[in-house]
Amino acid sequence: MKPTEDIEKFIKNTYADNLPAATSAKLDQRVLSNAQETLEKSKTTQSAGAGPNIWRIIMKTRITKLAAAAVIIIAVLIGINQFGGSFDGASKVYGMSNVRELFGAAKSIYLSGQIYFPPLEANGEVQIVDVEYWVDVESGRWRSVTPNMSSGPDGTSITVSEQICDGGEFVLDIEHTKSQASFSRQSRLQAKLRSRGLVETIMIFVCGDPAYYDLYKIVGQESIEGQDYNMWEWSIENEVGPNLRMQCWLSATTGDFAKALVWMKDGEGEWQKKFHITNLEQNKIIPDDIFAMETPSNFTLMNTRETARKRQLYKLTGSCDPYRLNIHALFPLRDGTVIACWSSRNTKSQDSQAALFDECEIGGSLPELPFEVYALKASVNGKQAEFQGYHLCYTELEGEFYEWGIYVPIEKIDSHQSRIQIYSVVYRSHCEAKSPFKLASSPDLVIENNVDFETFVVGAIKEFSNQDKVPNNITYENILILSNEIRDSIG
Repeated sequence: MKPTEDIEKFIKNTYADNLPAATSAKLDQRVLSNAQETLEKSKTTQSAGAGPNIWRIIMKTRITKLAAAAVIIIAVLIGINQFGGSFDGASKVYGMSNVRELFGAAKSIYLSGQIYFPPLEANGEVQIVDVEYWVDVESGRWRSVTPNMSSGPDGTSITVSEQICDGGEFVLDIEHTKSQASFSRQSRLQAKLRSRGLVETIMIFVCGDPAYYDLYKIVGQESIEGQDYNMWEWSIENEVGPNLRMQCWLSATTGDFAKALVWMKDGEGEWQKKFHITNLEQNKIIPDDIFAMETPSNFTLMNTRETARKRQLYKLTGSCDPYRLNIHALFPLRDGTVIACWSSRNTKSQDSQAALFDECEIGGSLPELPFEVYALKASVNGKQAEFQGYHLCYTELEGEFYEWGIYVPIEKIDSHQSRIQIYSVVYRSHCEAKSPFKLASSPDLVIENNVDFETFVVGAIKEFSNQDKVPNNITYENILILSNEIRDSIG
């Protein structure tokens, strides 16, 4: 897992679902409880090619609280930035509640700023690290420059990594600290998911869940370069753990973003600057050379395009030798229903699993693979929700079989009102291994309409199949109808 992916996964696992709807001791405790619950899940979650777990590294350092605060704030960096940008003059942005839909229509996003890392050792200095994102949504191109915390024999250090994708099948990973670069290979669908996912990440972690909009209050006005801006602010002060304050300057008449600041303090100490967001623009014309896949001349190229590793087709995996469970995709729909792709097999057996799918019917029971994902669970507005699984279809790719299940909550969950960031995987065992591991995963992308469904869900089904087609009855509207029928039958 690459540093930018570490950061985003950490954010989704730790930050997004932890914002309270109002500041109070009870809700502050919910923040801490949810973070701890997610931490426990992450300890037992294994993802493909995972590098050092950021949270685990932080908690082992000598200055746990300050280092942890720095990494937690990375979530805020991606979050706070959606409040700005230059918008079409015909669409006036008057407050935070208007920003989300406008950024949802963004064709490109540019973000830059600085992260203020606390000293990593006693009497050390604050380290200021630049961060930058370029995302071309339409073509699936992106470029990111982000910091990462790493731990080794010499202690904890801050490294800087860069990823570039020109919309094709390759990603160039540049490790600035090591002066190394390498290529990896991805599918076109993975490229589209990545670029859309970056925008979704920015959108969610700027405004958070729409239910939390009332956290933001106008606390002042300021004129900057002849333009008036409202200063928006919210803060959380906890009895235990770091306190957080977010500020941003937004024009009530044009929607232009001026700046944003993020502050933290520990206990009764002074507020310390953690982020300074200096620029955020949507629909910015991006020069083509921004996405040039060129290795710096003084860097060592560790492989070539021809020898590049292929990015795995699964999000995370759990295993108890020789049995394995892979989670490949999670697509929530607008009513809260989730389409999930998973597979499970005995890795030491070459027997075909085709017969296990013979009796499966749409809306019926799931196949009894070695591990069967029969449900998902998630926290929704502070309450535990369960999503019961039913068979949708299956695919075969190069001898491997993939189950596509539809997971239905008993009550509808409006994705515009509550976006779930983490799903716990609930499975039963049909083999000798009895529930040996825990898995939790973030969604790939919320499917808002038929275009999204055809691009990402149908596209994913085709990618996991030897045949470039899907059953005719698997459409966006049909899935919503099926979900309602299942909900009525179990309600």
